[in-house]
Amino acid sequence: MLNWNGLKSACADCTRCGLCETRHNVVFGVGNEDADIMLVGEGPGEQEDLKGQPFVGP
Repeated sequence: MLNWNGLKSACADCTRCGLCETRHNVVFGVGNEDADIMLVGEGPGEQEDLKGQPFVGP
């Protein structure tokens, strides 16, 4: 079984690319972790970064 908390922690601490220097938040998914379907979008935009949630921008 996937360890979602471990993955979130690893993403929050990640410094493998330059995004870590300018981001405000790590935008991780929201919703049921046991769902049968997962929607994956492109990288977060400015509004997603500021709010820390996916799919909130214009």
